[in-house]
Amino acid sequence: MSGRNGRSLSARRYSCESCPLRPLPAFRAFEKQELVFVNGFKKGELAVEKGDTVLVEGSRSAHLYTVLSGWAFRYKLLSDGRRQILNYSMPGDLIGLQGSLMGEMQHSVEALSPMLLCLFEREALPELYRSHPGLAYDITWIAAREERMLDENLLSIGRRTALERAAYLIAFISTRARVVGLNGRTPVQIPITQ
Repeated sequence: MSGRNGRSLSARRYSCESCPLRPLPAFRAFEKQELVFVNGFKKGELAVEKGDTVLVEGSRSAHLYTVLSGWAFRYKLLSDGRRQILNYSMPGDLIGLQGSLMGEMQHSVEALSPMLLCLFEREALPELYRSHPGLAYDITWIAAREERMLDENLLSIGRRTALERAAYLIAFISTRARVVGLNGRTPVQIPITQ
């Protein structure tokens, strides 16, 4: 089934049991009942092309996503039409949690490269929080990590020179890429143009 912007919802290519991200050291092993829940929580995979909008600021989304492959960036549109990049999303990152918990999205997300996203129904979040405290803790940890990254980005914008900001961005992306196994024996291809 094709979506707008060339996106397509595909039948599952990966079961949660065989997810290529699971063996990475950045991710903990699921308990058996957690894996069963997550496998039912996942509704499919969404293929997204470079330049496609995944989530739109001001909209409500029935879904949240985990990046299986590819890169994206989160941004806000400013009143003068410029956009402020807030952060980058890489494999393993959760996209759309803010909108799932607070209603409207306060930012947009655009694909920097072709992406494959695991698609989850936000309606199942209350069940996750009620019945799977380990998974609920994981989501809280992800939100806290995101807050820390945003603090660093704010510091970068406010206190660093242009050269220091560029150096920080390269170091930040390199560290994140290493955590999710993107910088093995081959160079990391960073799909950023500016």
